[in-house]
Amino acid sequence: MNRAGHRDAVWQCIKLCQDVRQHGHQSRYVVSLKGFPGLCELKPTTRTGERGGARVYLFWLSDGRPVLVNAELKANGADPDEALLEEAYDVLIAVKTGRLKL
Repeated sequence: MNRAGHRDAVWQCIKLCQDVRQHGHQSRYVVSLKGFPGLCELKPTTRTGERGGARVYLFWLSDGRPVLVNAELKANGADPDEALLEEAYDVLIAVKTGRLKL
């Protein structure tokens, strides 16, 4: 994102991750993703319900630590990148089944 000139989105991702570091599961930015059990996204909240902006995809280890998998910048009104969601879910499954050790 930074190389593509989306510096604000990078800062937004950092802000989202800092909140998760401080508040864990209780972060106000954590939203469970429908259709991908165990996978969550960090997304900024606005009073206007505006769509778009930075998104960070993650899941939680059994000890409560978050695993940040990937991130994207969505245009307003755009759907999430399905390939990124599937990739994040594949990582989650690999960790949960023991094929990938963290």
